[in-house]
Amino acid sequence: GEWLDLPVVRQVFLPHAMTRVLCAPLVSDGEVVGTVNLARHDDQPPFAESDRRLAGVVATVCGMAVSAVRHRAALDRQRRQLIAALDRCATAVVVTDLGQARRHLNAPAAALLDRLGPHRPALEPLLDCDDAGRIAAAELPAAQASPIRVTVSSQRLPDQPDVIVSVIAEGDRPRDALSPA
Repeated sequence: GEWLDLPVVRQVFLPHAMTRVLCAPLVSDGEVVGTVNLARHDDQPPFAESDRRLAGVVATVCGMAVSAVRHRAALDRQRRQLIAALDRCATAVVVTDLGQARRHLNAPAAALLDRLGPHRPALEPLLDCDDAGRIAAAELPAAQASPIRVTVSSQRLPDQPDVIVSVIAEGDRPRDALSPA
């Protein structure tokens, strides 16, 4: 009888003459975040055990989906925070993901590549490295100025060898002053 006083029953089920209700908890990361509700009219048969099992499966799958969406949202937030922090770094940094065939340039690295203009591809080979890492220096032609001298220090991430972090310094900065680590 107490369930008849619940707002969901009074506002949703009773106005549609649905008096047989089956609710399965929607669990995400150990927390009940809602319910899967099935309802029938008085003239329909009561829910059977097979209906209860099916509602449980549906609620479990929906709970897994909610957990996945929450996890993805948390990862996206963390990713945005890390990219924003990297972009505020004064040093030019390029992260190359060989597995995804993508490069992320922080703001100083993007500005440097913009200054290189059509000569930008000349920097690409300097961003490669072998398993032990690499330091390379070159004088690159700039789009509208005198050549730019750069030193690039690249290193693979130990736990993700398909990711290369490259730090780029302009001018005659000593090679040992650069470290992607």
